[in-house]
Amino acid sequence: DRIGLPVAVRPFLDALLAVWIDLALDAIAIRLKYWTWIIPLNEGWFGVPPANLYAWMWVAFCYSVPARLIRSLMKKEKRWYFEYFVLPAVSYLGLLFAMSSFGVIANTLGLRTQNERLVIFLSLFLLFLFIILIFWKHSKRSSESLTPVWMWSRLAIHIYFLIAYFLFGFYTEIPLLGVIAFAALGGEIFFMKKFLSA
Repeated sequence: DRIGLPVAVRPFLDALLAVWIDLALDAIAIRLKYWTWIIPLNEGWFGVPPANLYAWMWVAFCYSVPARLIRSLMKKEKRWYFEYFVLPAVSYLGLLFAMSSFGVIANTLGLRTQNERLVIFLSLFLLFLFIILIFWKHSKRSSESLTPVWMWSRLAIHIYFLIAYFLFGFYTEIPLLGVIAFAALGGEIFFMKKFLSA
């Protein structure tokens, strides 16, 4: 909201911010055995199923759209508090539809392997990014104050996993992930400056 994109475009940025942190984190976390995916480490997104990344985008998007709509209605009509109880159900229905669509698209296109299905995630990511960039020049930054703790926590997560990437020698196994991790960290710093500067 502080960046000032048009309201209709903000869920697309919400979705990218949600998956942004996962692009480097998940591939390192599975190598640290924090959790396990049942695919080879050279499949999908460095061992992460593309559906996981796709899902993170849609979780944020499917929550952001109705939440923002309810928030705008609450400004006009004070009786909209009931809709916050409906919000999780609406969000889950949107997510269920999106994830089902992922499967249908993958099967229709004959995308069987995790590497092939990565195309769906990358296409969606680029589409959302394209939509944001189109409207970026129309953004009007807010002067509203913001508590920086949530941005610092995102930055700390990136740094933690970047340190683990080098400390445990994952850079020898997947050097490209280092480039992605530094780009993700740079993106966080860029957004911190955008969010927190007056």
